[in-house]
Amino acid sequence: MNQTSPESPLVQLRKAPKQARAKQRVAKLLEVAEQLLIDEGYDSFSTNRVAKEADISIASLYQYFPNKEALVYAINRKMLDEVLEGCERYLELSETLGWKKLFKRMDDDFLASEEHIKLVRELDHAIFTSEELQQMERQHTDAIADFYVHLLQNYGSTWPRHALMNTGRFLYHTANSIYYDQPHAHGRDRSETIKIYQMAIFPLVERAISQPWA
Repeated sequence: MNQTSPESPLVQLRKAPKQARAKQRVAKLLEVAEQLLIDEGYDSFSTNRVAKEADISIASLYQYFPNKEALVYAINRKMLDEVLEGCERYLELSETLGWKKLFKRMDDDFLASEEHIKLVRELDHAIFTSEELQQMERQHTDAIADFYVHLLQNYGSTWPRHALMNTGRFLYHTANSIYYDQPHAHGRDRSETIKIYQMAIFPLVERAISQPWA
């Protein structure tokens, strides 16, 4: 489920870090940039602010990232790749774990911290300003849908691929709205929201697994 596509020069690294010191510098830049997105938001985000907070010169930052779009692209790429790595683990677990337990485990794993929710919202805001980020999101949605295709097939679904892909897209977008779009949900409200979400999607998953496509 790896996503590979040519990167636009707008968001492409000027040079890839090779030595350990350079890799540490890039990692620090991304860590600082991510925290600034969380704390100050995308509208206030700039390469100058990142360089200042990382305590490096703007020239050193520009050795790797030509602009703020490239920084945001790298942050988003890292986060989405981590999601896909988790999907690979869930596919392995599906060999031994029942589907309801696996889906509940996925919900537990993806219930995010407040900081992560803020980061996702700022990245979503950035997506509207960047065709490159929009393309990345489309590719990621298809990769997640493809994950659900394999997952549901592992549990015995005989639905055609196009139906499973659309089911996967629906599950992905519905889950995102639960995980990230409900700032009011805390404590009991949050747990009840997850329960209601499972009550809504579990019949769909059960049907995809046990019934033919009509």
